[in-house]
Amino acid sequence: MKPEAVTTILLTSILIVAVFAIITVYVLTMMDNFRLELAKADWSSEALTMVSRLISSKDCFAYEKKIIFFDKNTTEVYAYQRTFPNVIDLRKFSLERAQNCLRLFDEHHFIYMEIKLITESGKIYEIQNDISLLNENTIKEISLPVKIMKDDYNFEMGKITVLLSVDAKYFGRRVL
Repeated sequence: MKPEAVTTILLTSILIVAVFAIITVYVLTMMDNFRLELAKADWSSEALTMVSRLISSKDCFAYEKKIIFFDKNTTEVYAYQRTFPNVIDLRKFSLERAQNCLRLFDEHHFIYMEIKLITESGKIYEIQNDISLLNENTIKEISLPVKIMKDDYNFEMGKITVLLSVDAKYFGRRVL
């Protein structure tokens, strides 16, 4: 075999291996970006679930009404409680209650929260926990329209804006 032919075959083989290596590195880089985007989407849905629980659960901020009903036919008295989702009870609006409601699926990590309740008349109620927990890379802000109950008879329309952030280890674990 001629030396030129061996050189041509060798160069062709090196070129094929180099192209294959470049494609492999590109695909792996794209997979990292894909995993990062998937982790962001996962965190977004988890944050939305937490905020939905915050405004819909009687254990969180949702308004509860005790109802007593007297049935004239049976002379029975019925008492029950009804929870109104998306209706915020101002008497329940506290940092302690928010921290109990906004728990991560993994309890070994911390969450930063800033919750603003803004009425139509412009009054703002605000709670937040330790600002040092804020991680700029995982901030998720969710705003939803709500009714705000001041007491059992007076309500006002408004919106709740919740800013959530998790520590980098919690978020980074999803990417790996």
